[in-house]
Amino acid sequence: MFRVIHLGFLFVVFVMSVLEEVRSVFGGLPQPFRALSRDPELLRRKWENFRLLLEDRALSREVKQLIAYEVVLAHGCPACSDAWRRFLSLVGIPEERIVEVETSLRRSSFDEKTKNLLIFTRHAAEQARSGAVSETLIRATLQLGVSQEELIEAAVSISAANELVGLIHLLNLHVLDL
Repeated sequence: MFRVIHLGFLFVVFVMSVLEEVRSVFGGLPQPFRALSRDPELLRRKWENFRLLLEDRALSREVKQLIAYEVVLAHGCPACSDAWRRFLSLVGIPEERIVEVETSLRRSSFDEKTKNLLIFTRHAAEQARSGAVSETLIRATLQLGVSQEELIEAAVSISAANELVGLIHLLNLHVLDL
């Protein structure tokens, strides 16, 4: 993957290569990654974590990105929601899918597993604010046909989205001029 090299020119090349990869995904350089460019090791770790949302594994990248959007919506940050919505459009998620996440999941056209994962995400985001996700929620989701591997990947997607939103809030990136 990446190696951090703390040597003048090579250090700059490393940061620029990561930022170029970020730009190629987003069509620009989002503020959280611009802020992280000041700390190359942190930039590398956050980008590697975020890249998990872009890969098909146990869950498709579309499902993971919609899970992340559900997390962003749960934070209630309009600027974050708008930015993530633009990202979803940029990577080809149809508008109808985005609207379905914003409205009633139970009546959506998602397959049952995707509905269950998005509903799990909605409840997990609520529960995490007051502590941990309940064992009952995890067991119920598993009983609905979601595999442990899929549930773990959903949790990683939730974590990646929480980290980005948290960084935006902590650094108040809505007003910083980076």
